[in-house]
Amino acid sequence: MPRPERTTLGPADFDRLYAERVLGPTCRNYFDHYSTRLKRYGTGGQKAAQAILRSVAGRGRISRPALFDIYRKAHGRGASEQGFDDIMADLEYDWYLRLDPDTNEFYFRLKVMQDWWRRWYPPSAPRARAPGGEKFKTDNLNGQKP
Repeated sequence: MPRPERTTLGPADFDRLYAERVLGPTCRNYFDHYSTRLKRYGTGGQKAAQAILRSVAGRGRISRPALFDIYRKAHGRGASEQGFDDIMADLEYDWYLRLDPDTNEFYFRLKVMQDWWRRWYPPSAPRARAPGGEKFKTDNLNGQKP
């Protein structure tokens, strides 16, 4: 039986495979471990760590003071500088983030982690007000009220 004709893969093919396979549902379970590890911080700390990672994934690089504000808002009661320092140290140690000492900005250590985090944990969608005044998310509504 003749060998099938080989085709050359180009950059667009690799981009598509990366987006659809590596970052897609097929490989999600390989990365889920990284998001479930955040549970060790408790509810407030987990929310804060997720908010930090979402922000860095979306923006690329964020200063330490800006991340502290994100941490405080997401953590809520009990947020402290020590708690923030502990989470940031863990996120660095666990290979999520890295600090650029020249700019005092954090960024994802691995581009694939940044892309995965942005794909599966995007920044929260802005909330809109419904005619009755109640809030609802504007994403995934397909023009319908929740």
